[in-house]
Amino acid sequence: MGVIRNCETEEFVLLNVQHEVGRNLSIVNTCIAENDISKSHATLFWKNGGWNLQDHSRNGTLVNHNFIHHATIALKKGQIIQFGASPASKYQLVDESPPTSYLKASSGNKKVCALASREGIPFPDLPGVSFYFTPAHSWRAEVQGTPVDLRHGTALETTNERWIFHENSVLDETVDNGAMVASAWFRFMLSPDEERVMVQIVGKGLELDLGERNHHYLMLALARQRLCDLDSGLTNGDLGWMDISDLAHDLSREFLRDVDEYQINLQIHRIRKQMIELQPFGYLFSNIIERRKGELRFNHKYFQIVKEEVSQGEFLPGTYKTSFY
Repeated sequence: MGVIRNCETEEFVLLNVQHEVGRNLSIVNTCIAENDISKSHATLFWKNGGWNLQDHSRNGTLVNHNFIHHATIALKKGQIIQFGASPASKYQLVDESPPTSYLKASSGNKKVCALASREGIPFPDLPGVSFYFTPAHSWRAEVQGTPVDLRHGTALETTNERWIFHENSVLDETVDNGAMVASAWFRFMLSPDEERVMVQIVGKGLELDLGERNHHYLMLALARQRLCDLDSGLTNGDLGWMDISDLAHDLSREFLRDVDEYQINLQIHRIRKQMIELQPFGYLFSNIIERRKGELRFNHKYFQIVKEEVSQGEFLPGTYKTSFY
């Protein structure tokens, strides 16, 4: 994420998407208490894939000794930004990465956990907590199996620390991610003996291949539960929920060994990790497994289960049929 460093104190400052610099502590992100600094002196902001500076001060700003006054300039890593005459007003852009949301320790030790590239799983400083990015462009934490929607200022408690979530994400300006997710479906392709489960995410202009993984059977079991509930006439809010103990029994029978809740959680972690790492849009489906107390479900409306090129059941955009057994 974007970082500037004070050239005198060597203090590092994390840049917000819109980062105000000035003298008025109540309205800026970084305060410089010097008389030649305007109340709101300049804004550093992320746009078009890079950091920019807009000066709106009385006295102007120097960028690598070039005078900027009521103008905007693109910034590059290593450039020196001087907002006033004092050496304490001089900063260097040391990281030009895109802004990202992060968690900051509230104890004053300045620890930061950046949710960079939507890869928020896991952090050693937050044991028992994992993170994933939702299609609604928001972060969600899972604290020992309990989901927590993260909003700016949300606090998470760990054994030795209290962490505050800072919303600092950049939305994709070119792709309608919500529409992409809403129209996509999961395709489960089973071998004749169902020992192999291959998964794809397909839709308009979208084809993501998840390949064959052991943890895909967990998704398949939950998708089948959702299909059964569709046949039973349940409504969306009640569709697909499966008791964790029932799921453990199902997986134990499939894998011919005992599967417990810990191993289920490990498989969910692997599912989310695979989604987050799947380029370019896999992260949009990282909340594919939804939780509530003692239960799990497959958290996507559309899917298709195919065995030997024959559909066992499907719920696709514009169609609905099942031959599930």
